[in-house]
Amino acid sequence: MDFSKVYQVLNSAKNILCITHTAPDLDGISSMLAFYKAFKDFTFQSIAPSELKDEEERNFILLLEDIPRKAYYLPGIEAITKVEDLSTNIHPELLIVFDAHCPKRINEKVLSVFNRPRFAIIFDHHHKEDCEPFAEEQIELIDPSSPSTTALLFDFFTSTNLPITQEVATLLLFGLYYDTGGFRYENVSARTFEMASQLVKLGASPSAVASAIYSNRTLGEINLLKSALNRMKLLKDGKAIITYLTKEDFERYGKELDDLASFFRDVEGVMFSILVKELDYDYISVSLRSKSPYPCLPLAKEFGGGGHAYACGFKVRSQSLEEVIKLLEEKISQLELGS
Repeated sequence: MDFSKVYQVLNSAKNILCITHTAPDLDGISSMLAFYKAFKDFTFQSIAPSELKDEEERNFILLLEDIPRKAYYLPGIEAITKVEDLSTNIHPELLIVFDAHCPKRINEKVLSVFNRPRFAIIFDHHHKEDCEPFAEEQIELIDPSSPSTTALLFDFFTSTNLPITQEVATLLLFGLYYDTGGFRYENVSARTFEMASQLVKLGASPSAVASAIYSNRTLGEINLLKSALNRMKLLKDGKAIITYLTKEDFERYGKELDDLASFFRDVEGVMFSILVKELDYDYISVSLRSKSPYPCLPLAKEFGGGGHAYACGFKVRSQSLEEVIKLLEEKISQLELGS
């Protein structure tokens, strides 16, 4: 990828807003924090002396609708601002979007608090969608072959000879480890392990990262898993599982989920799993997971969703939980999942 234009835009911007997708995960948040940590005090070296600017402090705002519990293990998480803590709207010169590339993937509350900027930079590794741009001029660094958005940032940092501190290396490894499922998913390649090796050499601790992600389940998460297990339904002769969680479940146990859709996909013999989440009475989120060679992304796209080939999702409004489940069961019945 050609990062020169990104470099130029960053060099000229003082007020920078960083955001990620709705229901932010560790890849998106780690990317925001790693970028902020790497660039907040960085002095750019312009290609031409005439391009040099007087040294000016850059003002970063890292904005989320909420901070998931596991994100508190990330170095520098205190730099994040929640929407509810803002006292006024934001007027950024530059918007940087991590782990998403469409406004419809961003939380509505986040979108409502800033004006459309002149420039936007996109760092993402999801499959490209057709959508309106975030800004008048937009630079898109989108690579679906990259295992995580933090991996894309690693390439950006190394190509621009930006020093990667131990803290930044740890953040990059968090995103890489999380979005590859601990190096278990189809997006893992030899290059993935090369990146991980370099990040460990730079000071990131793989055991600390793995422990923070997978060894801190709350009782609330366990109870949500218990509820989903009690409701799971086997379809297609055991090759598919569908289950659901209700608004009352989330009110009782909290909304912290550790990718339960993948938990059900990982059952022996299951090729396709669906987790339906009733976040509100008219707002339903659906997580899809599948195993090769049966991508679940085409089904997500039928409902205006997106993501990865084997891990994606979509949202539905103005339909009841029962209606959505019935519709998805019909969709599953039409799937070809082998003999």
